[in-house]
Amino acid sequence: MEEETQGVTVEKADLNNGADETMEELGLIEKLMSHKDPNITVLTKVMGQAWNTKKAFEMHWVEEKIYTVQFKCFGDTKRVLYGGTSHFDHQPFMIRTIDRDKKKPAELEFQQLEIWVRVKKIARSIRTTTMAEKIGNLMGIFLIFDEYRSGVWRTSMRLRVKIDVSKPLQRGVLLENKGEKTWHRMTYEKLPVFCYNCGLLGNPQRVCPNSKERMKKDWMTSMGSGYMSRSESHN
Repeated sequence: MEEETQGVTVEKADLNNGADETMEELGLIEKLMSHKDPNITVLTKVMGQAWNTKKAFEMHWVEEKIYTVQFKCFGDTKRVLYGGTSHFDHQPFMIRTIDRDKKKPAELEFQQLEIWVRVKKIARSIRTTTMAEKIGNLMGIFLIFDEYRSGVWRTSMRLRVKIDVSKPLQRGVLLENKGEKTWHRMTYEKLPVFCYNCGLLGNPQRVCPNSKERMKKDWMTSMGSGYMSRSESHN
């Protein structure tokens, strides 16, 4: 056929001018730490209320417990990505930006969760970015130090870290300052379901496979004052 041999020339006006890149920057990939997939319509409605986005967004099921979320403004994307841990029915989302090197969301690793942590009763003199970075990297990967909420009138240090969800939550940190060692309890903001026996996220205590008999020490009671809890105050 003549049409098959004529061909089509791609002009500058035919290019998307970075539209795909913009869509990628506005999108997120999320995995729900749950034992089952919720209804996508219900999930979208609930998360829309939780995120309180300025513009409507689209949420699509990819495969078991993995979803893509397409926002329409950078403010909404950043708010969800950095604003705090997202939950559905007390189960957290592990959120990732779109990886251009891996086209399939299923190929991405969802082993880490970003969460805000408060380290209690820290002396003002050591509530610094460098100390927050040391503590954060001890827990996992340090991301942000909230200097404003760790200021002179506070009694705790607030930092955002990326933690490995396959490991128990850290209850506290032992600091040594001028030869004196002190234990500082940690609290976690918007903490999802976790097990008081083993300290793992997404593992309700009633279905925990790690019985106390198999544990060297009970996660909650070991280390005494190191009991970990949800963050209940701004101090």
